[in-house]
Amino acid sequence: IVHSLPSPAVFGVHHPVILLPDCEYSAEELYYIFLHELLHIKHRDFVMKFFCNILIAVYWWNPVISRLFPSLLQQIQELYVDYAITGSLGKEERYPYLECFHKTLKHSIMVSKDKSHSHYAFCDTSSERNLMQRLTFITNPFTKGKSPTAIVIAMMLFFLSYTFIFEAIYYPEYDENDDKVYNMIEGNSYLIRNGDQFD
Repeated sequence: IVHSLPSPAVFGVHHPVILLPDCEYSAEELYYIFLHELLHIKHRDFVMKFFCNILIAVYWWNPVISRLFPSLLQQIQELYVDYAITGSLGKEERYPYLECFHKTLKHSIMVSKDKSHSHYAFCDTSSERNLMQRLTFITNPFTKGKSPTAIVIAMMLFFLSYTFIFEAIYYPEYDENDDKVYNMIEGNSYLIRNGDQFD
């Protein structure tokens, strides 16, 4: 138990640890918390976020990747875990999970005044829209056949489009000093050494 922690969270890759806040949970609520965090460990979400941080470091200049991508990845991971837990539950059976979510949210708002804490948390209060989407998703999960896999594939294709840049080739006739530029074409052009230079 970590007293200053606003929400349950997972930390670590090789030997992940589930951290709990100083909040009173019932045995059933603890079951859902551990189930939620163990699913994150099973899906290797921490590793995905680690690679996300590397991607952000490489594409720091791209606001879509540096700002939008971390939030999208976190939301997809949370929705996927929420679906795995509540997808097979009836409406009445989802109540303890919602109560656990509500209790964590109240504790998180009370503890973290700046509303910015770990992206690895069970309940992140940094985005009200994402919270409302999760609550709506828990109460009305996707119908069978739909899954976040299509969203992940679409996002990967979008970000891979930034890896390769295709540019048109332009051969200028004159350079900056108004000297004629000659373009060598393979088969009819040769380089002949002339001291330190080439003709």
